[in-house]
Amino acid sequence: MTALPTAAALVSLALLFLVRYAMHALRSFSRRDLSDRCDAAGKTDRFGAILLCRDRAIEDLAAASLLAATAYGGAIFAAAGGFQGGWAAAGYLVGASAAMLLAGGLLPWAAARVSAEGFLVGCWPAVDAFLKVSGPARSFADRIDRAAHRLVGRPDPDEHDTTDVVEGEILAVVEQGQDDGVIKPGVRRMIDRVVSLGEADAARVMTPRTKMNVLRATATVEQARAEFLEAGHSRMPVIGESTDDVVGLLYAKDLLPSLDGRGSFEDPTAAITPLLREPVFVPETLGIDALLDQMKRQQRHLVIVVDEYGGVSGLITLEDILEEIVGDILDEYDDESAGPPEKVRRDGGLLELDASVRIDELNDAEGLELPEDGDFDTVGGFVYDQLGKVPSAGESFTFKNVAVEVLQADRRRVERVRIKVERNGEAVGA
Repeated sequence: MTALPTAAALVSLALLFLVRYAMHALRSFSRRDLSDRCDAAGKTDRFGAILLCRDRAIEDLAAASLLAATAYGGAIFAAAGGFQGGWAAAGYLVGASAAMLLAGGLLPWAAARVSAEGFLVGCWPAVDAFLKVSGPARSFADRIDRAAHRLVGRPDPDEHDTTDVVEGEILAVVEQGQDDGVIKPGVRRMIDRVVSLGEADAARVMTPRTKMNVLRATATVEQARAEFLEAGHSRMPVIGESTDDVVGLLYAKDLLPSLDGRGSFEDPTAAITPLLREPVFVPETLGIDALLDQMKRQQRHLVIVVDEYGGVSGLITLEDILEEIVGDILDEYDDESAGPPEKVRRDGGLLELDASVRIDELNDAEGLELPEDGDFDTVGGFVYDQLGKVPSAGESFTFKNVAVEVLQADRRRVERVRIKVERNGEAVGA
């Protein structure tokens, strides 16, 4: 056995430990604790730098880990060749393998679990220097990545998209504020909704066409007033031959000039068409953040949502978008004693749901695993998909461990369902 291969093996093993330690630290650190340590060390900018380079650093360190392990293996085999006896060489290889398992696996994992944040704050300059050195190799890997994307017809990956990083920093600060008692849980939920607003589209928050209150273009001003009073809205779409034929919007305030001093119309049979305003149409795939910006710029409080074929899917008001952030809002026309409309109600060990509840929200709230990749977004759509028809009240089915029963339905849609989930012999919510 020569000294040189053994020394090379020890150096490679030490590098493997450090590289794996850094990888585990980047994967397991707490954002809140890291932020605290950066502030305490007077290096507040280091927190953002770590979040920004985290994914890239993990990938580059994984490649360095592979190189260090290869170098270690080569040095060990070179050193083992110096033994004269076969058993001695075999024992050396077994010991070297155990050392690699400890230094490259167990020890860095355990160390990162208890000191990830301190290691990153203190050793980040070394990791940053490593990222600069590995830059050329990273550029080569990025070219291969882009070529692979283009080969299968996918768009080039965006290397400069820092949206997730910024959102992560915001949520980390909010989490710390809540733990410190500075931010209340209700405010925390509101901030979470604002951050995730860009992930929602118009179809998520719109009032579907089946629940739209509309006026016919042939309606008179007196009929329009009666509809406004019954619906409690200040704006309503006006349609021609069908709901897909939205010809304009009527504002309740535009009816006021037609009233006389006694609150009656001078000509109750006058048509509403001269009072109509031009409607704004938006696709149902438009992001809520972009839609809110558009409505502010165009000074619109109501827009019509259309699908890819030009059919009307529903409508959205500014109040709908606001409720996506702060929750249901009661206005002067709502029954204050009844509270916000209840979409989910527990009855013993059962869940009674409005069919308009979204599948992803139900899964998150109740820990269910209903499919989210089908051609539906709501519980009602899930029922249609499973039964293959518009069901009647009383029909039921079972999906895995979830029993679903239709409570209310008409000829066109499901209105309310009951769900029972069996978990270890117990119903959810029991």
